[in-house]
Amino acid sequence: MQNLLERIASRYGKFSKSTKILIIFEFLAAIQNGIISFLLIFYIRYIGYSPVIYGLITSISGLVFLLFVLPSGIISSKIGAKSMIKYGILISILYLIILLFFKDVPFLIFSGALSGLSWAFVQPGFGSLLASSSTPEERNYVFSLNGFSNLLGMSIGTVIGGYFPSIGRYFFNNDLYGYKLSFVFSILIFLTLFLFFKNIDIDIKMERGKRIELPRDVKITLIKLTLPAMLIGFGAGFVIPYFQLQFKYRFGISIESISYIFAITDVLMAILMLYIPFVSERVGTLKTIVALWLLATISLFMMPFISYLPFGFYIFSSLYVIRTILMNVAGPIQSSFEFSLIPKEYRMITSSLLSLAWVGMNSLSAYFGGLLIVYSLNIPFYICTSFYLSSAIMYWIFFKNYIPRFKE
Repeated sequence: MQNLLERIASRYGKFSKSTKILIIFEFLAAIQNGIISFLLIFYIRYIGYSPVIYGLITSISGLVFLLFVLPSGIISSKIGAKSMIKYGILISILYLIILLFFKDVPFLIFSGALSGLSWAFVQPGFGSLLASSSTPEERNYVFSLNGFSNLLGMSIGTVIGGYFPSIGRYFFNNDLYGYKLSFVFSILIFLTLFLFFKNIDIDIKMERGKRIELPRDVKITLIKLTLPAMLIGFGAGFVIPYFQLQFKYRFGISIESISYIFAITDVLMAILMLYIPFVSERVGTLKTIVALWLLATISLFMMPFISYLPFGFYIFSSLYVIRTILMNVAGPIQSSFEFSLIPKEYRMITSSLLSLAWVGMNSLSAYFGGLLIVYSLNIPFYICTSFYLSSAIMYWIFFKNYIPRFKE
């Protein structure tokens, strides 16, 4: 155990200044995201609107992200990742100001649109900067630490968010002021991030006047990356958004109990993310990614059968934790691996395309998943596992002999 801790300290303690700033940026942004994502639906209900309005706001946010994520990746390549992220931060501040001062539905929907636009501005450039701030040898560890900081920040933000209504009630005798205080607190976080970002000493942009023309080998690589992302995104939409209902309908347990299961999963996943790069260093990054996907797929496939056995709830819950960790803990090293296959000037476009592929297909299948769960709790698992398995096989075939053809 001591040897492992020493290895972790040696690997994670020698990153560049820009890498450390970006990881701190991710941590603070995740705290803000945890606060708002947890509180927003309760705020919408508190000011008198139904969950349908919340669903509309989140749908508009996702739609705007899909529309703008690819163009923003192209624009980022022209003006630089740093500038695009700063614009995204300013848009985030604007949508929070709207939430702070306006309660009418059109303004709420507009705030959702701005949230999606901000996400589209920040997402392509951030991963590209993180990849460029690190060497190929340390990149897996950089992305894993970033994933750890994201999960930790989200957990902290969720816990903090739960106290804001009580603070409003205690100091102002009104929950509304607690919600407004959460918006103010989030604005302050974004202002801090905007000032903080000036200390980043790297940027990514195309040469002035140079047209964005993807080389043939880059186009082929992008196609090979996009197809598995589409399969996983489409398969996930049938099950993943509805796991809360799977627990509720199968076992009749309370929402509080479900939240504990989800929280335990996040904590374990955050810790294991720090260890996965050591595994990939020993057996290979591609083998690690595909093996984790296959094990997660097997766990998912077993869940409907297990739930009917004695102690089914406990086994089902354990398999949920195992599946979620296995499928997601590989995310950071997967991002590292994929960025290593693409020249740095095309990484923002790559990030945009992969997000577009996954989110677009996931949004499509999530609609059908919502319809299907009314008729069957089991069929969505079989559909999802078939797409997961196809994606893992395809990913292995595409990249088992792949060697990057460019210099860092």
